[in-house]
This record gives sequence, C-alpha cells and structure tokens, in this order.
Amino acid sequence: MVDYLRPSFEPIIDTAQLLNDINDDIDKLTETQTKLTDIIAANPRVICSGGAGTGKTFMAVRLAMHWASLGRKTALVCFSPWLQGYLRRRYVHPNLMIQTVQSLHSMTRRKPLDIEVLIVDEAQDLMINETFRFFDQLLVGGLKEGRWCLFMDINQQSGLCGQTDARVLQSLQLYYPAQLPLAVNCRNTAQILQTIKERLNADMGVTGAGDGLPVIEQQFQHINELLKQVNQDINQLMYDQLIDPSQITILLSANWLSFSDKFNGTSVINEESDSYDETEQQVLSKLSKTHSLVRVDSYSITTFPPNKISLLKVSEFKGLENDIIFFLGQYDNFESKKNEAYVAMSRAKSLLYVYGVQGAP
Repeated sequence: MVDYLRPSFEPIIDTAQLLNDINDDIDKLTETQTKLTDIIAANPRVICSGGAGTGKTFMAVRLAMHWASLGRKTALVCFSPWLQGYLRRRYVHPNLMIQTVQSLHSMTRRKPLDIEVLIVDEAQDLMINETFRFFDQLLVGGLKEGRWCLFMDINQQSGLCGQTDARVLQSLQLYYPAQLPLAVNCRNTAQILQTIKERLNADMGVTGAGDGLPVIEQQFQHINELLKQVNQDINQLMYDQLIDPSQITILLSANWLSFSDKFNGTSVINEESDSYDETEQQVLSKLSKTHSLVRVDSYSITTFPPNKISLLKVSEFKGLENDIIFFLGQYDNFESKKNEAYVAMSRAKSLLYVYGVQGAP
C-alpha cells in the first residue's frame, strides 16, 4: 500500500524555473537595499562597505537619481569605463553625470563643474591621494563640508583594477562620515556564497539569495578538453533546460593570455575579433562553432546582456552580473589571484562553473 500511494521517483530539476525563483528572491532582498538608500540620503557624508553582491552599485545609482531629481548637480563616479557605459545607457537625468575620473578631468579642463553631490562606486579602486585631492576641488564645500558617499569593498576587490591607499581612507575618517556596513548579499545563492567562502576565505554577507544549484568545479589536462566540456554544458542548459543564451556569460581570467601554446600551436583567427588577443580568438572560434557567442566590447556592454552568450575578461565585468557564469581560469593556488577569482565567482546570480587547466600559471 505504501509503495502504491508513495512510489519512489527521481525528482527533475527545472533549471529555468529555479533561476526565476532565485531572481524573485533577489528582488525581495533588493527592497532592503532600497530602504538603506533612504538612510544614506539622510547623512551628508557616508562610507558604505560591503562585499560583492551587497547592492553597492544599485544603491549608488538610486542615491544619485534621488539627489539629481531634487535639483542637485550630482556626479556618480566609477573606475571602470565599461561600467560607466552600462550605467549611462540606463540612467539619464539632466542633473546627473556618470563619469570615470579620467572623463571628469577632461570636463573640468573645459569649465568648472561645481558638483553638489559626489557618489563614488568602486571607491577602493580610486583610493589614492591625487584622486581625492581632485574630488576635494570638484565638490562644493570640499570633502570636509560637502555631500558625498563612497561605496567600496576594501578587503576583497582592492587591487584588481585600480589602486588602494589605506592612508586616504584614514584621512577621510577625519570628516566623521557615517559608517554603513552592508552585510546582506542580494545576488548570490547560498551554494555560491559557501564556495567563495571555502575556496577564497572571503565571507561576502550573512544572507544569500536563497537556495540554488551546486557550484560545478573541475580541472582539465588541456584547454581543448575544457572547452569541449563547456560546449556540452551549454548544450544541456540551452536545449535540455531551455535557458536563454543571454543568461550565460563566460569570463576569462588574466592568466589565459599565456595559454596560446596550449592549443597545440594552432592559431585560429575569428574575423570579428581582430582587436583581441590570440587566446581569446581561439576560445571564440572553438565555442562559436556550435553556439551563438559574442565577445562583448566597451560599446556593446551598454546594452548588456546581448541576445547571445557573452564572453569577457573578468576585469571588464566588474560591477555587472548574470544568471550563469563560466569562470575559465581556476588556479592551483587561489591566493595568487584571489581578488580576480572573487570578482569572477561573485558575478553569478544562480549557477557557477569554475573550470581550469592543470598547471595553469
């Protein structure tokens, strides 16, 4: 009778539905970040510190739009021109400028800007004396009396792209900014958070975006074996689980630049990627034979995600995210490239693949 009423069965995981459920959980967590933005706006000077996925960029943009809508001349500054392009396409207001430090320098050479509100995302990459002296001159009231807010991950993401001088942060404390630690991760599943914590000794937040799928990690003897497995995985995701290609991003670590000799000396040039290094061209060639793949550049990032599988370097994808991430560039010693691995693995909202070649540099 028990066998009849409750027979044994194998559960089928609907990956597409699971990704939708995770995104619903992320939306609920994002409501918490929205409330925190109101608290930040009530303070003239604020330092917000938190790991990847704690909503720093989301809150920076929301705060910038808030002050711009109140008629304040607002500058949202970030390190990455890729992130700048992505944000400028989506957030437009006559009182808001979204710039890198370099583009701000160019603007000030033409005319004074007199910024009333300064918001800095990726502040750990801009933490040098020269940059903050510039901010002091740029901001009405200076850093001492002006309105500013810094969003940073000083512990885990420092040094991947820009520079961090702890003495600059110490000097900012003299202006008595409000301190807001961000301890809730609203991007990654519990499985992704746990993997990052175990592999990199990096605790990103207390709460994750719900339960998800296991992180898939594997090492290969040869890059061709790795790319064959990536092809198989993508086939399963797209044709068995009905995942849209726009939900998949492949991130290459910096050490892939020295992998060209691992392709048996074969040089394959993709006609649409002449400006990229040889290894990227070979990866594009091998994966694009069976899948629709695009190498995202600084222009196409403005409309991310594309309707194809996207390929980028880790440093180019900082501040962005996607449902499924393939991180190609696992290291035998994670400590040697800890910051890059941290950024790459934390870009995945729902499903993470970490693949590497044994003996990788």
